[in-house]
Amino acid sequence: MSFDDMMSQLRKEYVSTLPEKIQTIRHFLNSGDALGVRGVFHKLKGTGATYGVPELSSLGETLEAYVESNPQDLKSAVPDALDILSQVHVSRLKDEAFNIQADTRFLRIRKLIKKS
Repeated sequence: MSFDDMMSQLRKEYVSTLPEKIQTIRHFLNSGDALGVRGVFHKLKGTGATYGVPELSSLGETLEAYVESNPQDLKSAVPDALDILSQVHVSRLKDEAFNIQADTRFLRIRKLIKKS
């Protein structure tokens, strides 16, 4: 097995764990646990890059920054981030990248960070 084949298989396995991560974030969101939400997005920031899913790194980095600056206001950004995460999951299951930089929800979250 080549390195590229191995990375492709690891990426598929990683993508298959996204629904679990979504559930974990939802749990933290519903319980108002900003540190928990921040922690999951922090991990996505790093693992997305490791597994070759840069849109997850961008989402993770953006949401980590948002939660750090707005821990009391999770519901303004995290639900949209969960929807984006679900779309990334669906796209990657089809072996397609997700253009997060063109997603209006992602752009809105980035603007929220700049305002804070």
